[in-house]
Amino acid sequence: MRGVPEPLRRRMCLAATVLTLAGGLAAGCVDAPILNRYTISSSDSTGILTITLEDSLSAYGRISASDSVILRGAPQDLFGNNPQIVIPLRDGRTLLSDGEVVAAFDSSGNFFGVVMPRGRGPGEVTTLSGLWQSADDSLWMVDPSTRRISRFAPDLKYVRSVEYPRFGENSALSIFGGLDRDTTAVVEFNFSDAPGGPGIMRIEYRVGTWVMGGAAAIGEPRVFGIAQRFAPGVVPAGFSLSPPFSPTAQWRPYGRCMIYGFPERWELSIESPDASGRFTPVTVIRAPLALGDAVTPERKEKHIVDAMAGMPANNSEFPRDQYERALREHVTFPEREPAFGRVLVSDDGAIWVQRYRESAERERDYWTIIDAHGLSAWRFELPTRSRLLAVRPQGAFVATRDADDVETQAWVHLPKLKDIKVVPACRLAP
Repeated sequence: MRGVPEPLRRRMCLAATVLTLAGGLAAGCVDAPILNRYTISSSDSTGILTITLEDSLSAYGRISASDSVILRGAPQDLFGNNPQIVIPLRDGRTLLSDGEVVAAFDSSGNFFGVVMPRGRGPGEVTTLSGLWQSADDSLWMVDPSTRRISRFAPDLKYVRSVEYPRFGENSALSIFGGLDRDTTAVVEFNFSDAPGGPGIMRIEYRVGTWVMGGAAAIGEPRVFGIAQRFAPGVVPAGFSLSPPFSPTAQWRPYGRCMIYGFPERWELSIESPDASGRFTPVTVIRAPLALGDAVTPERKEKHIVDAMAGMPANNSEFPRDQYERALREHVTFPEREPAFGRVLVSDDGAIWVQRYRESAERERDYWTIIDAHGLSAWRFELPTRSRLLAVRPQGAFVATRDADDVETQAWVHLPKLKDIKVVPACRLAP
C-alpha cells in the first residue's frame, strides 16, 4: 500500500444507485443499502492502484433523474440509419449522427440544422468514425472513407482538412479524440491471415498517440511510441460479418490517458503516455466475479436462428443459403459471452461500463458508473427498447422507443454524479 493515502487502505463501501427510466423517466428515490464488498488495494510494488468492484444488481437502491432535455424538430427523413453517434458540446449543444450526416441541436433540444452533410466534398461526411471537441472548442471529424481529418470552428463552420497517411495495405486507423492540446488517441488495426480456414482474418491492434500540431490547427501528423497489443478478434472476410459476442478491444480517451480493455474479461486499464508516447498503467479497475455465461452449442444455434430470422427472403448481395453457411462455418464463437458491452467516459472523469446484453428488445440495459478518483460507484438502469448513446458531466443521453416504434431522444440530468474528477496522473495541464 506504499504511496496510497490512508483512506484507501481500508475497505470501502459502495454508494450505489439505480435510475429507472420506465414511465417517462419517473422513478422513486430510496436510500441505497451499504455494500461492503467494494475493496481498494495497490498491486505489488508498482504503485498501480487496483479498484475491485463487486457486480451485484440486487445490492443497489434507486435514484431518479431530476429533469430531461428532449431533442425535437429534426426532419423525419434526416437520418438514413438510426442515430448512433452523440457528441455533447461544452455550451450545451448536441451533435447527432447516423455516421453519414451530422445535425446540431441547441441547449434546449431544438433542431439547429445539418452541420456536416453527406458527401465527399470539404466539410462533408462519407463515413464518420471520429468526432470530438478539442480544448479550444474546435470540432474535429475523422472520415476513413476519404482518409481525412477535418476541423470545424466553434460555430461549427468548416475550416480545413488534411489527409492522413495509409499505414499498410491491410491496415486501418481509428482516432478517438484529444488526449491533450496537441495529441490524440490513435489505434491502428492490421488485418492478416490466420489459421482456421479460408477467408478468416485476424486483427492486431497497436495503440499510440498522434501529434496534431496544436489544437487550433492541423499540423503534419505523425504516429510515435506505438505499443503492440494482442489480437483476440477474428472476423470472416467477404460477408461483412463479425463474431457474435465479439471480444473486440475498446479504447476511450480519459484526460491525457487512455482507458483500454477487452470485453471478455471485466478489467479496464487506465494508461498514461510517457515522453516517448508509450502507455503504462496507472489504475486498473476490475470486477472479477462478473464473468459472462458460457457460449453453449444451444446458444450458438439460437444466435444463428435469430440472425436468419432477420435476413430478408430476397437479398442479392448475401443469398440466404450463403449467409447461413457463413454463420455456421466461418464465424468464430468465443468460449464465453463478454463480461461487459461498452465503455463511455464523460469530460469530468466518470467512467460508464455497460453490462453486456444480447438483445435490446428483451433485456434491460445496466451500467456501472465509476469515480476512479473519489472511489465511488453507482448503478444506472434503463428499460428494454432503450439505449444509452453518450454521457456528459451529470448527464446521459438516452433513446427509448415506444409501442409504435417511435424513438424519443433526451439528455437526462443526474445530480448525484457531481464532484467527479479525473485521476491525478491523467489530468490535463492547465
